[in-house]
Amino acid sequence: MINRLRAPDSLEQAIEQAADLYAQPDPVSEEVPGRRAGGGSQVYHSRERRNRLAEFGFLAYAKLSDYDKAISFLRVHYVTTDQEVLLYIVLDWMRAFSQKALWLREYERAIQAGIKPRHSLSNAYDHLKAHGELPK
Repeated sequence: MINRLRAPDSLEQAIEQAADLYAQPDPVSEEVPGRRAGGGSQVYHSRERRNRLAEFGFLAYAKLSDYDKAISFLRVHYVTTDQEVLLYIVLDWMRAFSQKALWLREYERAIQAGIKPRHSLSNAYDHLKAHGELPK
């Protein structure tokens, strides 16, 4: 869908719509008698729906070449309790868009914030610093 949106105005409207959809109350997260708290496929699908909206907003900002806003949108809207997982997702998108400087910045910010990246990210960081390129 992002590829069909060409005009900056339409992309900005799509971002607003994604944020509005995200802001709507999540009926799955509301307590329902007889349902296990935090479990089940409904919770999984609700979280995945919200994460797809977060990635949609990210992609729309990226298409506008506003990667700082794209990263911020993803950080605010992506549903996870593990900051290392979010770091992995952000860095994976930065790699996909060949944004080496932003990849480095986000990795180094995470280290300063006390987040311990997985080995593949640490190895990618070392490779980028040594060779000026992210590994494929």
